[in-house]
Amino acid sequence: MESTNGSHPKSENKYRNWVFTWNTDSPEAYAGLRLSLSKVSDTYVFQKEIGLNTKRLHIQGAFKTFNRVRKSTLLTSLAAHLKETISDPDKREELYKLFQVDR
Repeated sequence: MESTNGSHPKSENKYRNWVFTWNTDSPEAYAGLRLSLSKVSDTYVFQKEIGLNTKRLHIQGAFKTFNRVRKSTLLTSLAAHLKETISDPDKREELYKLFQVDR
């Protein structure tokens, strides 16, 4: 089903408040995330955590975007910003693929 303008499905709503868990052990990802979130939000908080049972390193946080935005649009934007901050080409490509969503 499409919206009246034909660009996005009606089911993909726009939101301002977001929470996330990102499974990563990349030190560059933490610094890149701060820079990327500052491009879409002035209200954000996140931290590194280790899973209690799995011992898996991840980043968990929340943020509020400047404007209401669709998930697919937000992920594409964050991926582009993060891709610019990662120096290793293989990690950049891996990161960019991580944020891709089906449209």
